[in-house]
Amino acid sequence: MGHHKLEIRYGPSVWKGFKLSSTVYQTIHWKDVVESSFGHKALYLFAKAGYQIVDILPLFLIVKPILGKKLIATPYEACYGSYISEDPEIWKALTEEAIRYARKEKVKYLEIRSFRRLRELEEMGFIVRNPFLYSIVPLKGIEENWKMLSKKHRRNVRLAEKRGVLVERATRLEEVREFYRILAENYRDFGTPIFRRGFLENIWERLSPEGLVTLLLAKREGQIIGGHLLLHSRDTLISKYSACRKRFLKLYPFYALYWWAIKVGIEQNLSYFNLGTTHKENTGLIDFKTRWGAENRPVYFYYYPIKGKVPKLESYFNSFSLAKALWRRTPPNPITFFIGYKITEWIC
Repeated sequence: MGHHKLEIRYGPSVWKGFKLSSTVYQTIHWKDVVESSFGHKALYLFAKAGYQIVDILPLFLIVKPILGKKLIATPYEACYGSYISEDPEIWKALTEEAIRYARKEKVKYLEIRSFRRLRELEEMGFIVRNPFLYSIVPLKGIEENWKMLSKKHRRNVRLAEKRGVLVERATRLEEVREFYRILAENYRDFGTPIFRRGFLENIWERLSPEGLVTLLLAKREGQIIGGHLLLHSRDTLISKYSACRKRFLKLYPFYALYWWAIKVGIEQNLSYFNLGTTHKENTGLIDFKTRWGAENRPVYFYYYPIKGKVPKLESYFNSFSLAKALWRRTPPNPITFFIGYKITEWIC
């Protein structure tokens, strides 16, 4: 590929004709979700060959008092929020422009996340870390994918049905809010702060009209006991968030929700189901995902230091173990919710 003129644009006309070849994270709809939910400033870099857009690097400037600034592609996503072309020359051109902007803004560091190793970035001086894995299932057909499940997973899917768990698609905003309440309970049990409810509401309201999101609800006797939020991105169905109420886990609602997600992907003629990222040390969750027929692959986090040190992602799961325990034991109240929201605005 020859010379690529890079332009920084913010208007919706820039995305015209590009939607079908991009991931959900390169769309103007996701840009609007993040900006309206967290206040982060979007800076989407476009690589153009003549009049044709050939790639997009969706950057967000994160600014917080005391903590400083950082530039990330892309917050709230690990796998698909960077380059979509297959041309290393384009990656390099976009990255050089991103570095220039990062220096202009005097950020601590530039961070680029990817599901594939980008040796070109390593050659440019980026520090690479990969403490996470993502799990991906090929979608081949109902019968073939059923056979890919482990014997235990097939049994638990059947048990969920026998115990009265039904799965339906959400159609109303109030159902999204109920799912958020369940998700917040799960986050508290894990000792993890949760983002504002508006994030899920914005995902629903801005992505639903475009056919980019599905919320599956697990119900028993009409009561919502769990949910699974899915994003539709090119040829891949992405498991974004899933949660179930603890007292109903013996009904195996997670198994019903994940099997339904696989069926949704197959019905829509998608090629893959991404079950999300997991820390390498979380062997139990990795095993759960593998038993759906998933292959586990590394996720790469690239850092280019500008005016500060890059974070040690590995320490999040060790150094903060005491903080997580305290968070689990702290009764929910407006102060802890506010603190949690602020944490999720920075650690994103």
